[in-house]
Amino acid sequence: LVGSAVAWGGGGEMHWGPALCALPAYFFIQIGTNLVNDACDFDRGADTKERTGPVRVTQAGVFS
Repeated sequence: LVGSAVAWGGGGEMHWGPALCALPAYFFIQIGTNLVNDACDFDRGADTKERTGPVRVTQAGVFS
């Protein structure tokens, strides 16, 4: 994404196809990474009902 922005801003040729494919891929990779992190924290016992902070999907039972 940064490379696309630099190419576009620097007057280089912009290839919109790969740039638009990279955007949803970035979001899905980030979401997947967060879900795996939540699941690992839940398995280790780090996410319990006593935990403070925002609700975690595995802690709340949304994904089990």
